[in-house]
Amino acid sequence: MKKKTIILILGLAIILISGFIITSRVIYNSRFESNYNAPADRKEAWLQDLTHFQKNYYKVCKSFPVDSIYKSNKIIDSIKENIDSFSDNKIKLLISHCVSMADDAHTAVYFRNFRRIPLRLYLFDDGLYVIKAKKGFEQYLGKEVVTICDKSIDELLEILDYYKSGNKSWIENESSYFLASPDFFEAANLSPTSDSIKYEFADKKDSFTSYLYPIKNTDQTDEYSSWMDLSPVGTIKTDTVGWKHVLNGLSLPLYLSYLNDEYHVEYFDSLKMMYIQINASNSSEGFNRAIKNFLDSNDVQHLIIDLRFNGGGDYTELAAFSKTIPQKVKGKIFIITGKATFSAGICIAARLKYFSKGRAIIIGQNSGDRLQFWAEGRQFSLPNSKIVARAVYGFHDWKNDNFELFMTHWINLFYGVAAKDLTPDVPVKLLFKDYYKGIDKTMTEITTLHNTRYSQ
Repeated sequence: MKKKTIILILGLAIILISGFIITSRVIYNSRFESNYNAPADRKEAWLQDLTHFQKNYYKVCKSFPVDSIYKSNKIIDSIKENIDSFSDNKIKLLISHCVSMADDAHTAVYFRNFRRIPLRLYLFDDGLYVIKAKKGFEQYLGKEVVTICDKSIDELLEILDYYKSGNKSWIENESSYFLASPDFFEAANLSPTSDSIKYEFADKKDSFTSYLYPIKNTDQTDEYSSWMDLSPVGTIKTDTVGWKHVLNGLSLPLYLSYLNDEYHVEYFDSLKMMYIQINASNSSEGFNRAIKNFLDSNDVQHLIIDLRFNGGGDYTELAAFSKTIPQKVKGKIFIITGKATFSAGICIAARLKYFSKGRAIIIGQNSGDRLQFWAEGRQFSLPNSKIVARAVYGFHDWKNDNFELFMTHWINLFYGVAAKDLTPDVPVKLLFKDYYKGIDKTMTEITTLHNTRYSQ
């Protein structure tokens, strides 16, 4: 075949492929737009929203198995037939159930508008406790929540699991928001109204019941991060005006002292150990350089990388860190994970373990997702209710590092690793009694391991 013919064929192929890519991108982007006339009433508004969801969401969100799309559409059809008998909150929760059928934690509906009671709750490993209270409700601080709407916390977690996707850790992490929301209990048919909800509290050996009402939502975020409420210094994306905290006036452990910072570093000279807390995976060039310089000029033998509150970001910003930093020390790399370790936080943990070459010790709680998950994507918004769901298109495999064309997030071709497993080698429970005393059992366990096994 002549050279000119080959060039012509290649040129035509490039044009056709480029045209296909551009056309596909235009069609993809158009599915996020809606062109309905202004609805005449509530029913028409919801019909437009539900139709837009059915026609377009499954086309742009790649995490759905075919059978799940069929089941989800059956539920959407049922909602259409019962709009007049369903509250807005009920419809939103049912849409969330449909989205959860993808069985992927990133594929989720954002619940930014559900109202909550004037208390902030957190699910510890020994129970659900009140950790923040609006002024006037301080008497609830430190109390355990035993039942809500006469349901045990375990029963409520099972119900929540029906409406939200994710592993056990992620459902528990997300539960703090929903278990404080009367709108959730009304929508889930656990209460006939969202005006007030029955809570049973325990205080030592006594218990008492209160009916609590919702207040206006003032948190400035699409996604609620329950861990930010764990510390009185946590102010990012959370409402702090007029609130009292159960730890006010108490000495805070290290892991709760710098929640507003993306990164925090401490050096324990007596242990020859460096502690690095990473709460977000964002721009980090200066951070990486500072860590390397410190390691080069000090006798650091072991590392503690605290990712228990790292809920994501861009993991490639810490790709160099997660590869080179483990090589800077000869000892153990303690990687702390927790229920809020999610998305890019999991990617970083996987890379740290892989490049530690057998020296990594995973310690803490199970991470908030599996090692194989969908991510990357954009927000899909319904035109009238403004409900937002995440539509994902990039698959991650941090277990085996298998790469599948047109499915795997492309950047993982360069940065992906096979971490195999992130289950804690040393499980550590987060108990309210330790939290209230300012004890970080995870750091205590690391110190014990160092002194008894790895000090030489």
